[in-house]
Formats: sequence, structure tokens, C-alpha cells
Amino acid sequence: MTRQKARSKMRTVLLAVFGSRPDRKTFSYAEQLSRQMGAQLNVLRMAKTKEGSPPAELIRYLNEHREVVCTIYDTAAENRRKWKKFRNEIPKSLPVPLVVVQR
Repeated sequence: MTRQKARSKMRTVLLAVFGSRPDRKTFSYAEQLSRQMGAQLNVLRMAKTKEGSPPAELIRYLNEHREVVCTIYDTAAENRRKWKKFRNEIPKSLPVPLVVVQR
């Protein structure tokens, strides 16, 4: 198996962030979890666009990246209202567990 194929099959923990960047504590948590799981950490920065909402972007990402084994969603204090709306738009059955960090 080539190195590139091996990388594509590596397990990934996804840190989904609505806005500019994750909180340091949340990032540290995601980093620690990925190490414990023997997975790499990817950060997905989401924004509302004409093409779709953040939940649609997250679902599309998860459907395209089957190596994701867990998703962590960072709810920044300034985005709590957005989280409530976001939560209602997420399907009840995501392909992976979703961990929500609320501060």
C-alpha cells in the first residue's frame, strides 16, 4: 500500500468551527482526543454561504470523508444562538458521533 493510500485510510477526528477559529481549550481537547484515538485532527471552518448552511456543509464533509470517526463542534459564546439553530438543522442520525463543547 502506498503512503498516500495509507494516509487516506487514517482515522480522523474533525473539529467543526462556526466562525474564525476554535477556542484554545476546545482545540486542546480535540487534539488530546485525536491522540488517544490514534487519529489525525482536521479543522473545518464553516460559514453561512449562498451554497448552503453550516449543517449542510458539515454533513457534506462527513459524507465525503469516511475516515472521520468523531466530530467535535465548538460553540463559541458569541455563537450560542447560532448553535441552537444549527442543532435543529442537524439530522438525528449523523454518520459519526458529535461532541458539542459549550462554554
